[in-house]
Amino acid sequence: MRDHRTGTAAPARWGGRTHRSGRGVEALAGREGQAARPAGARAQPGAGAGGDGVQTPPVAALAPPQEVVGALGELALAAARPTSLEHLAFLTVDLARDLLGADAGSLFLWHEDGGHLAPVAHNDPAWDPKAIRCFAPGEGATGAAFQADRPLVIHDYPSSAYAVATAVSQGLKSGIATALTVGHRRVGVISARSYRHATWTPEHLRLLTVIGALAGPGLEQALVRSRHGIRLTPREEQVLVDLMAGRAAKGISRARGISEATVRTHIRSLLAKFGVNSQLAAVALARDFGFGPQPGPPGDPRKVRS
Repeated sequence: MRDHRTGTAAPARWGGRTHRSGRGVEALAGREGQAARPAGARAQPGAGAGGDGVQTPPVAALAPPQEVVGALGELALAAARPTSLEHLAFLTVDLARDLLGADAGSLFLWHEDGGHLAPVAHNDPAWDPKAIRCFAPGEGATGAAFQADRPLVIHDYPSSAYAVATAVSQGLKSGIATALTVGHRRVGVISARSYRHATWTPEHLRLLTVIGALAGPGLEQALVRSRHGIRLTPREEQVLVDLMAGRAAKGISRARGISEATVRTHIRSLLAKFGVNSQLAAVALARDFGFGPQPGPPGDPRKVRS
């Protein structure tokens, strides 16, 4: 995983692999045969020559069930907190790569004003700066997955209708992509790719869809917060969540195990960062900007958290 405090690579949590994270490349781009990380497609029972003599690509190896459960749990917790866009985006693409047995993952978010999908994160150490670009709906695998609003499977990328020259030149062979959704709205695309021909099963599609469903709401809210340029410390985030839940300074002090004076210091800092003079105004703006718990639709007891 990427160490977001130092910006350097750290051991990958899922599967014990290491990698270097980068920013914004084409959703299905990279170099073939990179030694930095072995390809995720591994031979599975049934792989090899079929009954008609046609070679069947090996199935991309899914992570063990207990690893999948733990990873999805961490993603759900991260998405339910006021996490930075960078942290949540890289966590999401790391899981797409490691849990699906892929070589790399990429994440794009929809920008309504520009009418395009903009690159946010990828974890491929071989990315080519020339491949950095945005995609319109229907353009390339990224745009096609967004427009179709359903998982897209590409078994032979170079010969597919979605092939992009830069991705083909870098050796991309296969991949899957799906739209990120919040309710009925599409907010982006997440993909996993391989530099070898691989077989992607319905289980791969379901798992990528679940990853996207868990991360989508949090990524959208994190993007909103980043646009407003508000950066909170971890302790300020905790105090803000408590204020949004209706707790007073004294109650926050007891719950968090810190002095009431320290809580009030954090509250003053929050008021300054939101540019308001009251806790009520800060809470209202925080909800507008996507911080903390958000109310669900009328009559819906569920909560959607940033």
